[in-house]
Amino acid sequence: MNTEKAFLKNLRHDEWFQFFTEFKALAEAQGAATMNCEAQFDAFLTHYANADALLVQIRKSAYTARIEQSDSVRDNIYRGFRDVTKGMLSHFDAGKQDAASSLMLVFNQYGNIAIKGYSAETAAIYNFVQDMNGKYAPDVALLGLGEWVQQLDIANQDFSAQMMERNEEQSQKTDLRMVEVRYETDNCYAQIIARIEATMMLNPNHNLTDFVNRLDSNIARYKTMLAQRKGRKKKAASSGESDSEEL
Repeated sequence: MNTEKAFLKNLRHDEWFQFFTEFKALAEAQGAATMNCEAQFDAFLTHYANADALLVQIRKSAYTARIEQSDSVRDNIYRGFRDVTKGMLSHFDAGKQDAASSLMLVFNQYGNIAIKGYSAETAAIYNFVQDMNGKYAPDVALLGLGEWVQQLDIANQDFSAQMMERNEEQSQKTDLRMVEVRYETDNCYAQIIARIEATMMLNPNHNLTDFVNRLDSNIARYKTMLAQRKGRKKKAASSGESDSEEL
């Protein structure tokens, strides 16, 4: 049987899960009893369900990329607001020069907020917006910069909402970790294969040939995929290009 499990560790999470989804379908169609591995297959199903639940959580953590993008949006608005205000220092109207000077004092007070941690930056932008809408509102209005304040406030609120959603998700996560689930699932798989091989050796009248052929075909397909990926990586490395990894 072409059932060695060494290739499993090289599969990305989604690929690994898809392999075992296919294996599960084959095994259920064959019947665990005919493979002499009912207890092992029951254990496998438990680990498979754990992997499924954990992968859902990992996929949801696309929040991370969205949070980084949202943070970049508010950083760019803040910097743009500051640059526009700085440009107003050279305005031909003396009153607008004075208004710009007042606002620049506030910008200088808050400094480079983009280097702060997420929570600290959120609080700083909130306070900054309050200043712009409060004490310095006349200066903002004189310079026609109210839209900058509004957009910065919107971007900061959007970032804060995404952080709250992510934190709620993380608080609901199980203690399972994908590396542990994969280890347990792979071990169950190895035990099942060992039982199948023993059954085939001890029982000449077994009916496992079709199951084994289908499983071996699946394994060969995944190994081919891994070999092709390895070839692409080598080619990319030699040409100085990058080959991005995915879960």
